[in-house]
Amino acid sequence: MSSASPSYAPARASLKEFAKENGAILALVAFCIVASIASGGVFLRPSNIATVLYQASIIGVLALGQMIVIIVGGIDLSVVTALILSATIMGGAGSEQQATMMLSGTLPYIGFWPALLAGFVVAILAGCLNGVAITRLKIPAFIATLSMSLLMGGLVLLLTGGTPIYYPDPFYAWFGQLSFLGLAASTYIPIVLSAICVWALNRTAFGKKLYAVGSSESAALHSGVPIARVRWRHTSSARSLPASRVSCSSAARARSPTPPDRPCC
Repeated sequence: MSSASPSYAPARASLKEFAKENGAILALVAFCIVASIASGGVFLRPSNIATVLYQASIIGVLALGQMIVIIVGGIDLSVVTALILSATIMGGAGSEQQATMMLSGTLPYIGFWPALLAGFVVAILAGCLNGVAITRLKIPAFIATLSMSLLMGGLVLLLTGGTPIYYPDPFYAWFGQLSFLGLAASTYIPIVLSAICVWALNRTAFGKKLYAVGSSESAALHSGVPIARVRWRHTSSARSLPASRVSCSSAARARSPTPPDRPCC
């Protein structure tokens, strides 16, 4: 018995290492098991799984951008208000009927495609300003992104006058109802983007630079990695592009983007 016991040590060590590296997945599996037992099996029904994936599609895309920011040791508190501002511009300025209902009159009708482009540009600009404030002005990410969040929340209230976007372009309703193989079309967006992120982070110089900066700035600097450029160029796009992309899905799902009661973070 004593001679056989040492053989179990590598197995226990590997099992412990697996649990340490895959803790989030194990927690998700445990949650699904508990939820299935508590709901009498309803949770794992295909229809409910499709609904959960649909509801999580927006958060999933935002989480991908936030993940890249966290990898390099940063944080972004403005991603939600960037989403709201972008969706407000896409839905409000892209619908002539909605533009006539605006109480403030500061968000005119400019056409569907210009409004869609403007929503993307505004989110990207917000990410670039965050990047400049953090890398060039040396403002802590917490303060810079919180300030940007308050600023964009105020812009939403200024543009809409507190009026919800009741009548966005019919495209959003059509996109919200679009489905493929039993799943909503927007459900596939985070799946595709997740696969791209896994490839980019593990197979490209982009991912290696991010991990290098996040692991040790001094080591990355001595290795020739341009830390400021990596933080500004890559993380600015990671902050803004998911928010601008998912704002279209948000408008399609809600069909009525509502401005916050107050500037939020």
